[in-house]
Amino acid sequence: MYLTGPADLVWRDVSSCICISAAFAKTDSLYWLLKKPLIHKARLDVSSSETPGLTVALCRSVPTETLCLQQLVDAVGLELSDVQALGSLLGLHSVREAQRILQLWSKILCPEEKRLLRSYGQGGARPDPADPFPEIYLSPGLGELTGPLLQVANSVKVSILCF
Repeated sequence: MYLTGPADLVWRDVSSCICISAAFAKTDSLYWLLKKPLIHKARLDVSSSETPGLTVALCRSVPTETLCLQQLVDAVGLELSDVQALGSLLGLHSVREAQRILQLWSKILCPEEKRLLRSYGQGGARPDPADPFPEIYLSPGLGELTGPLLQVANSVKVSILCF
């Protein structure tokens, strides 16, 4: 995510850092886990120089929305192991490449998230849209930078209200 505006926008880098930090939050809700996006620097984004063309393939696979974990799981199974289904979903021609991408996604999921997916597959858990949005703690990670405008004035938890 990169904010638009004048080239000399002072808070662009800080705002981008905060937005990226928020995108890396883990969740213990099956509903919100399945809603996690797979692109645009989200925690489950495995696009890199090692996976050329993956972002384009992900965007092309579901042109009207952002591909999320739910759609991936529906296509390749809860174990994230159906290489041919991923190839079909993304238009990949290399089985080896599809297998490597699935392995990257499997590595990113934490043990609690894998447990949620297994429970979902065994019928023990169901996505509940009433689950509250996961807590987000923003930490811009400014490192060694100091100054009066960079001191914590009020430490609060961020919540999202739905109307």
